[in-house]
Amino acid sequence: MRLIRFRLPCRKFMTHRLTYNLNALALFCLAIPLVGALGIQLTGDLPCPLCLLERVAMFSVAIGLVLNLRYGLKPSHYAMSMLGALMGLVISGRHVLLHVSGPPGSGYGGAFLGLHLYTWALIVFFCFLIGASVLLLGSAQFETENDSSPRVGWNTSLWARLTSYLIFALCAINAGMAFMECGPLECPENPTGYWIFGH
Repeated sequence: MRLIRFRLPCRKFMTHRLTYNLNALALFCLAIPLVGALGIQLTGDLPCPLCLLERVAMFSVAIGLVLNLRYGLKPSHYAMSMLGALMGLVISGRHVLLHVSGPPGSGYGGAFLGLHLYTWALIVFFCFLIGASVLLLGSAQFETENDSSPRVGWNTSLWARLTSYLIFALCAINAGMAFMECGPLECPENPTGYWIFGH
């Protein structure tokens, strides 16, 4: 009996070059909510412990993407990012559920386009999981012998390097701000000032 092999239409469409650039784009899109959250924090709206954990999850997602850009596209790198997104989905989902049963306007922190930052985090993690799953369907990105498209990599893509350095800078700034806010101890549930300034 002859087996019929099912081939997905996106298998050959997802070339190495296209998928590499999509990884860099995903990394840049991940930086947008991180920059926004940092900007809101600088206005005096300090992040709660769950907010900080959501940022950690976003950096966990970024690790796999940076590995893809620096060392080549690999399923294991996607898996690392997807595990970070799952962690973020659980954290932000719990955060949303904590405030969803309260009266309107009772959520924690400010809102952007009518949604609180933890709701945006939930959307970001969910969209990344869907996007990463679709990218993994294109197995052509992992094949080098039959790929005739021009190769792109860390040394030839300024875009990939700049987005990676942006994420590294955001990670360092967020780590410093978190230490200034919480110090070496547990972060307060409803922070009102920075630990380093004696609040």
